[in-house]
Amino acid sequence: MANGKAIDLMNSFGSNTNGYYNKLSDGTLLQWGSTTMTAPTDTSAGGGTYHYSGEKNITFPIEFTSTPYVFANANELGAWWNAQARNPSTTGVTLGIGGNNSTASKTVYWLAIGRWK
Repeated sequence: MANGKAIDLMNSFGSNTNGYYNKLSDGTLLQWGSTTMTAPTDTSAGGGTYHYSGEKNITFPIEFTSTPYVFANANELGAWWNAQARNPSTTGVTLGIGGNNSTASKTVYWLAIGRWK
């Protein structure tokens, strides 16, 4: 409640092949999804092996009115992985991953927060 009035935060929820979105009545736009990436390359990093991916461009389900904040995560039991969200725009973001274990495919989860109005 704000100023004694109920707030309608849900405007519309939807999805398409690019992911999911939730448009809130205050103009906030939440979008999220996941993609599979492979980390096939080994290099010597600090005396150990490091696996890293190339870049993968993600298109958001719907367009933001301005550049959103984007967060990315990749994990694997017993290992650490770093997911990076680079060069966000109103229509998408570039993802990359790196880690210390395994060259198998990893699921990368992303979340973008911005405005639709």
